[in-house]
Amino acid sequence: MERAALASSCLGVRALTHRSRIANPVPALALAVALIGVPSARSDEVAPPPPPSVDAPPPPPIPVTLEPADFRPAPPQVEEVRRFSYRPAEYPQAEYPQAEAPQPAAYQPAYQAADPYGFTAWLNGVRAQSGLGPVGFDPSLAGWAAANNGQQNARGLGHHVMGPARRQNSGMGGDMSTVASMWMASPPHQAALLDPSISWIGIAASGVWWTFNAY
Repeated sequence: MERAALASSCLGVRALTHRSRIANPVPALALAVALIGVPSARSDEVAPPPPPSVDAPPPPPIPVTLEPADFRPAPPQVEEVRRFSYRPAEYPQAEYPQAEAPQPAAYQPAYQAADPYGFTAWLNGVRAQSGLGPVGFDPSLAGWAAANNGQQNARGLGHHVMGPARRQNSGMGGDMSTVASMWMASPPHQAALLDPSISWIGIAASGVWWTFNAY
């Protein structure tokens, strides 16, 4: 049947070609090609499989230009330090008797001897009138008084040598009663004679020089 159609198509082409032989043969040829057409594929032919789809690779990354500020190093990571508060253990305190602080030892003279001038007896009478206790005579304080008299003889009136004495009066006079009267008439010298804290005295004379020491 296909062949009959093809033959009839060819006859038609020939007739058309014969008729238009005198004219331009190109349109007739084109018409024949159009009438003939492309033979259709047979039903028993298998169409080739489509080409496999291949995933295209991703485009390369676009290079990024970083500014100098982007290269600053990151701050170091500092681990948090946990603070612990130390609290010493509490222990019961044992109670101990409080020892008394040692008191300074009172001055004790080397030995007691009689006052060769009688000044101690006179002074104790004056102190008793003022409500003060008596004092004793110490030859050691009298020896320091004699040393000060030696300096007064060389350097003049003054307190040149005191030794362990806390109070000292110096003077120049003829006898003990004259010097004692002068000391009682002078407030600073009288305060030394009537000091309630003294317990021992010493007195010495060398010519006109006199020295009174007290502790």
